[in-house]
Amino acid sequence: MPVPPLVAAPAKKRSVLFVVNESVRSASVCTAYGTQCPVNPFSNAAAKDRIPFLQMRAMDSTTTISIGVMWSGLLPTASREEMTSAPLIWEYAHAASIPTAYWTSQNVLFGNQGRWVENLPLTKSVNATQLEENASLDAGAEDMRLFNHVIAEFPSLPDPFFGVVHLANTHYPYLLDDKDAPFQPETDDSGPINHDRLLNRYHDAIYHQDRGFGRLIDAVHASGRPITIVYISDHGEQMHEHGPHGHTGSLHEPEVHVPAWIDAPR
Repeated sequence: MPVPPLVAAPAKKRSVLFVVNESVRSASVCTAYGTQCPVNPFSNAAAKDRIPFLQMRAMDSTTTISIGVMWSGLLPTASREEMTSAPLIWEYAHAASIPTAYWTSQNVLFGNQGRWVENLPLTKSVNATQLEENASLDAGAEDMRLFNHVIAEFPSLPDPFFGVVHLANTHYPYLLDDKDAPFQPETDDSGPINHDRLLNRYHDAIYHQDRGFGRLIDAVHASGRPITIVYISDHGEQMHEHGPHGHTGSLHEPEVHVPAWIDAPR
C-alpha cells in the first residue's frame, strides 16, 4: 500500500529513538525511577527524568504480532496479508524526508521477519547475523554488540531522524554473561521445580543487557541533541504464575503487563 504524501514540519527537530525490548515483564523491573532497582539499575540511573507508563499492556503475548502492531499501527487481529502490505513506520518517516534506521540483534530468520523489512527505505541498518554470524535463532546476537554499533552510528544521522533499536537477549534461554550475573544460583531448566533459579537467570539476562542500555542512554544525553527515547517491551514473560513458563500461551498479566517510558529532552 502506498504512503500518502507527507511533509515534516516539527516545531522542534526532535529525533526519536524507539527502543523495543524482548520478553521483559513489568513485575521484574523499575518502570518509574526508583532508588532500589536491582534488575535494571543502569537504565534506571541514566534516565532518571523519564516519564513512566505504569499501566501499559501489550495487545498480545508474542513478538511476531507485537511488532506487527507497532510497525504498522494495525490491530493484533489483522491478517498476515494486511500486516505485510500496510506501510510501516519507517516508510511514513521516509515519505516525510526523515532519515530512518533499524538496528536489531533479533535473528530476522525467525518467523521470516527479514522478508518483511528487507525493502524498507533505511538510511542505517544492522541485524543479528551481521553482528554475529552464528546468532541464536531465539536470543539473537549479543545485545552488547548492538549497543556498541548504535552508539557508534547514531551520531552520523542528522536531526530529526527516526531509529528503532530492537533487542533480543532477554528471550529464553536468556543470554547472559557469567561474569555479570549477580542473581544466583541460576539455571535454564524451565521446569516449575526450578522456578527460583530460572527467575534468577532471567533477571541476570536483563541485568547484563541493561548495562549496555544504560551506556546508550548516556551516549544520547552526552550528545546534547534533541533525541527522545521511547522504550517498551514487546510482551512480558510468565514464570509459572499460571502454570507454564514463557509467553505466547495466554493473556495473563505477566505476559502482557510491560514496562514503557519516554525520556525526552527539556
